[in-house]
Amino acid sequence: MAHAIPIGDRHSDVALMEVLVRLWQTKQKSIAVLEKWLLKTADIEIKMGLKSQLTDERRQIHILDDEIKRFGGLASTAARENALDRPFAIVLSQPNDALRLTAFHRGIKVFSVDRCGHLIPLVESRLARVLEQMARDDERHVRWADIRLARTQGIEEQRQRSVLQRRVLDALETAWTRPWTQLARRRFAAPPAWR
Repeated sequence: MAHAIPIGDRHSDVALMEVLVRLWQTKQKSIAVLEKWLLKTADIEIKMGLKSQLTDERRQIHILDDEIKRFGGLASTAARENALDRPFAIVLSQPNDALRLTAFHRGIKVFSVDRCGHLIPLVESRLARVLEQMARDDERHVRWADIRLARTQGIEEQRQRSVLQRRVLDALETAWTRPWTQLARRRFAAPPAWR
């Protein structure tokens, strides 16, 4: 951890808090999407899986809220920000469960796992444990979706899902650019931890 984020440094704490708020916003919008999706789907197996994931998302948002408060912030003040509207709108606009599974799980969930994975080695152990649990939950949700998606393996479906996944990932990358760049600047501006 030679480039760990210097906790206690005001600028680093603000940069980290902004990334945590973006994660919180992702969880908040995930809850809204899952609630709407549950009303759209007729598939009992999908409904059961989504209900379980909704429970995980609600637990995660509370834990993230506690971590944000610990850094002196309030996630609820950022709830009105619409940076993440586009990727979640893409999920809800899909005409069937297979495409929603792709957009949400192979797009949003995979992106969240990636962000948590990049953050874990940079933060203190308490926050790292929170991020590890979130990543494990999201990875489990992705595996669940992959099992359902494996049932529709036509070439045209795969192509369509690949294009959709790329659209969602691109929209997420755009939404995350500012807070992620600020965090990266703080990380590399920090003196090595071994000094």
